[in-house]
Amino acid sequence: MERTEKKTKNSNNIPTDVGVERQWLEALLNRDVRKPTAWTEADVRQMVASKAQSKIQGILQSIYWDLQRLQQVTKFTEDGEIIDQPEEDYFDGWYEANDLEDYNQKYKLMQMLNTIARALHVSESDTYAKEDFEEILSRLVNRVLEEPEYLEVIANVINERYPGLASPFRSAPSAEELNEREAMEYAKELGKIENSIESNIEQHAHILAKIKRAKRTDFEKIALALDRIVIFGPRNWELTLYCLMSPHAPRILINNLDYRANLHEMLAGDISTAKSTIHKIAKLIAPKMMVVDETTKASFEGVAPTRSGDEIEEGILDHAMDGVMIVEEYTNNFARMPLMRRAMDCEYIEIHKKGSSKGIHVNTTLLAACNPRGDFFREEVDGNFREQIVFKEGILSRYRIVSVRNGLITFGDN
Repeated sequence: MERTEKKTKNSNNIPTDVGVERQWLEALLNRDVRKPTAWTEADVRQMVASKAQSKIQGILQSIYWDLQRLQQVTKFTEDGEIIDQPEEDYFDGWYEANDLEDYNQKYKLMQMLNTIARALHVSESDTYAKEDFEEILSRLVNRVLEEPEYLEVIANVINERYPGLASPFRSAPSAEELNEREAMEYAKELGKIENSIESNIEQHAHILAKIKRAKRTDFEKIALALDRIVIFGPRNWELTLYCLMSPHAPRILINNLDYRANLHEMLAGDISTAKSTIHKIAKLIAPKMMVVDETTKASFEGVAPTRSGDEIEEGILDHAMDGVMIVEEYTNNFARMPLMRRAMDCEYIEIHKKGSSKGIHVNTTLLAACNPRGDFFREEVDGNFREQIVFKEGILSRYRIVSVRNGLITFGDN
């Protein structure tokens, strides 16, 4: 088999084409990128900028919008350098256009601009002559062009004093427009990561080192050691280890279709067959885990806000993200939960409660346990194992591994 890693290396002994390690690196970096928000029409109605109630509010709002427009038309090279910087006198005529010469609240306006300047770590102005306004506005422009994220800092400063005044939306956009914008921003962030790996992989050397160490982890040896603690079968222990680690695996592309890498496992066995002990060991091994039972499933997706329009609280799915949910007594109460099935599919879930909504890009593996009918398997039953498990195929097909005490049976997509 042809090796996926080329021997060519740079001066820092980092492969220029890291092959499989590069795929892991990209997956790990992409996981930290904020996923697109799913906007609804109710959400966007609250995003429109509030109407200015005074001249000073109107001026501040226009400054914010001018900076936003300036940022949108400015072009950058791949290295982030400005290649189409606006004229230095971008605010030329601004003082006269706002009739500031005879405005008796100039000092208050300058106080607000100085507050913004402090937040942006640029020089303030001691007086409020025409030249002072032009100079401080020039410093704000340069800071926003150098580091675009400072535009949000300006908005926060303005909104702290005048709530809702600095919003990028002068009128209500459509949910479709917002979702398209979110998708574009998300794709842009992923593109930055891909470019950073292509052009400067040295900066990710510490992550690559961890990946290499992980590749040397011998699951077979660990499984043998665990089997001396609880006799479960080395092969079953090995599959359980892969189950616990699967939330950290990259998603799989097959024929350009995105498939989850999560290996859900069901421990099906008689009572007193050490299922609980296996779970105790899993809790110690799993990099991240959360125990779910009948008392916690009510807050599975998050509790509805007490007031309409407030945010939905974080639930089990949020806290168990990129980890393992352990259900020690999996019953039909769980199996009948529509959201449980969707969570096991590890797809995007949108939740609506009391006029509020939130989206969750689920990446959680389920490790569950159950007993057969009557708590003991009976060999004389027709169909043997399958007939004694009370769950329907719709649930069992989502478990890639179903382990029994004296063997291994797999259902669904192996």
